[in-house]
Amino acid sequence: MRGPRDFRFLLRPRWLIGTVTVVLAAAVMINLGLWQIRRLHQRIDRNHAIEARIHAPAQSLGQILARYRIGAPLTAPDSAAYRHVAVSGTYDAADEVLLRSRSEGGNPGFHVLTPLKLADGKALLVDRGWVPYTDNAPPVPAAAPPAGTVTLTGLLRRPEPEPSGFFKGISPDDPATGPLKRTFYANPHRLQGQFSFPLIDAYLQLSTQSPAQTGELPVTPDPPVLTNGPHLSYTIQWFSFMLITVIGYAVAVDRRARERAQESIDAAAAGSTGDAARREPPTPGGVPSGD
Repeated sequence: MRGPRDFRFLLRPRWLIGTVTVVLAAAVMINLGLWQIRRLHQRIDRNHAIEARIHAPAQSLGQILARYRIGAPLTAPDSAAYRHVAVSGTYDAADEVLLRSRSEGGNPGFHVLTPLKLADGKALLVDRGWVPYTDNAPPVPAAAPPAGTVTLTGLLRRPEPEPSGFFKGISPDDPATGPLKRTFYANPHRLQGQFSFPLIDAYLQLSTQSPAQTGELPVTPDPPVLTNGPHLSYTIQWFSFMLITVIGYAVAVDRRARERAQESIDAAAAGSTGDAARREPPTPGGVPSGD
């Protein structure tokens, strides 16, 4: 027979601290799960915006720059990021720069970033694609661009800023000043000082080129891979951790409450037995009477 559970032990300091800790941990894990849900929705919105733009008909660079803002958030309707662009000009291979830490099929290498001079005197940096790690000194002879006027299509990309704050200390960085032959970031702001012509504040990820490249290099960049990332799995993990923590603590509390109830019953039974023995009168000669 079991008596009512006794939860008064939860008022003891050790259990109070444990309860508060579990509640706070559960609140933190719930918020982390909700944060991952928000990140998932942001990623989905971002992917929808990119997919719609890369499959839209190409517009001239002038139209894009007149209608959209390069600095606008990617999901904003007036953002220029990932717009499908058509542009003509002449490559300036002598001033090209290599983008570090790029790979192709698991092979390390660089991407070739070549200025495309436009009719208005400005230039647009073009990511023409991958070359092996051994081709580490621009201009790369094996990846020389076509001479004369070329017509390109591609995706207009915002400048890649160098990390700041906490991430600056753990991210690769370029020298703060001076010309760069190799850089980690496609950033016209940083590279402008080494060019004699003004750069447009964006760069182009090449899709097609006419006339076409004559050799196998550079390997044209792949279109962006759009995934929802790990946010859903992280959400499930955080909510699972929260449930495990809360249920585990509830089971421990319930077990202790049942143990205390049983201890009370046992103590009461022992007390009753002792009282009965004390109340029974002794038989003559001090020998207890039998039935």
